[in-house]
Amino acid sequence: INALAAFNVWPEVMSEGELNSAPYLLASQDDHLIITQGQKVYIKNLGQAQVGQRWAVYHPNKRLTDPSTGRFLGFEVSYGAEVEIDKIDNISTATVVSSSREIHSGDRLYAIQEGVVNLDTPITYPKQKVRGDIISLFDATYLSGSYMVVVINKGKRQGIQLGHTLGVYSPGKIVQDPYQSYQDNHGIKKSELSELPPEQVAHLIVFKVTNDLSYGLIMHSSREVKNGYKIGNP
Repeated sequence: INALAAFNVWPEVMSEGELNSAPYLLASQDDHLIITQGQKVYIKNLGQAQVGQRWAVYHPNKRLTDPSTGRFLGFEVSYGAEVEIDKIDNISTATVVSSSREIHSGDRLYAIQEGVVNLDTPITYPKQKVRGDIISLFDATYLSGSYMVVVINKGKRQGIQLGHTLGVYSPGKIVQDPYQSYQDNHGIKKSELSELPPEQVAHLIVFKVTNDLSYGLIMHSSREVKNGYKIGNP
């Protein structure tokens, strides 16, 4: 539950508009390339902040697109640090009060909000047919296991709800048929290829839903889950 709480406090995927309008780090007091805890920083476009307020600092990582349509869905961002606002002006100042990753000039800021993980949501199976993809693994570049967080390319508009349980499927392997064959354009005999059915490797439980994306917690994983694996009804 502690791992999930952070995903409800600040966004992990942001739209292009949200990203471009967010305040950003201009520089550190001593012009360090890597900014760490205790350092003073300068911020532009802070807007309606208050002195003493704390803001999260996050770094845009990559563009997320729907693999089936190519539609842009948002930017994946990662939390890096927390700053406390010291002075508000055209260029505001703040102090880094905690840090879990390196932060840099150009990183964006987001006002910290109270986040609550809802434990009362019933765990249910979706009534509609669900077909989609895992498009991002958080804190895992390639592989994911039980209790890792993933993003899927389905959300409220596609009927996904909090508490939905979905299956995670690895693509079916391509194998050679031992009996069926064909001749290619050069007259060479080749075995026909067949795709095996997808294999369920894990479940996920949806714990946060936006319009076109949802966050899920991997559960009961029998083996690694890779970016690009399919999701569907369990």
